[in-house]
Formats: sequence, structure tokens, C-alpha cells
Amino acid sequence: MGTAIPALGSNGATSRLFGTAAGADYWFSAHRLAGFALAGGGTNLSIANDGRGRSDLFQAGAFARHHNGPAYLSAALAYGWQETLPGASFVVQRRSPGAQRRAHHLLRRSEMAQRLLARRDLRGRIL
Repeated sequence: MGTAIPALGSNGATSRLFGTAAGADYWFSAHRLAGFALAGGGTNLSIANDGRGRSDLFQAGAFARHHNGPAYLSAALAYGWQETLPGASFVVQRRSPGAQRRAHHLLRRSEMAQRLLARRDLRGRIL
């Protein structure tokens, strides 16, 4: 797909996106659940007269949950990585062409709580 962008002085631009994600979970018992997910993707950008760039990303996550009646304990851990690489004629934030950027993210979360169950009448309305 090519598009002219006269304001930038170029006569064509092309961008391509790709990515995929997959995950699974498993019940170890009636009260214990765990799972994971993986994802990856990227972009490619091309502008006429040797302008180009690309980015790549990767994400992974895992979680576990245990419940006993209305009480539960859950935890999750996730990691993300992204890299951008401008091509020959892109200048990013006054740095030299080809400046590469990488970002790493780590996230963790845990919670423990007790759900409050609402009372309902015979028609299913909350009292």
C-alpha cells in the first residue's frame, strides 16, 4: 500500500504490520487455575528516497489463582520488550540516523480478597 504525502516532500509511503498471540490456562484442581500467554509482532515503514524504519515487540505473561468459596488469592507476572530502529534518513529527537531504542517492562501484581455475594429474590433481582 503506497500513499503520497506531499507535506513531507515524499512521493510514496508503505507500512506493514504483523503479530501473533497465543496462550493457555489449566485447572490443576477445582480451586486452582494457572495460565500463560506469549505475543510478538512488528512494523515496517518505508518512505520514498531511502526513508525506512521498523519496530519489534515481545510480551509474555503468567498468572495463578486459588479460591476457596468467596475468598481468593491471585498473582500475575508479565514482561514486555520493544525495539525501534529508524532507517537511513529518519532523525529521531536530534539523534543521528539509525538511533536504536529498546524498552523493557516488568509488571507484577498480587491480590487477596473475599467476594461479597449479593442476595437475590426469586425473580433474580438483587435485594
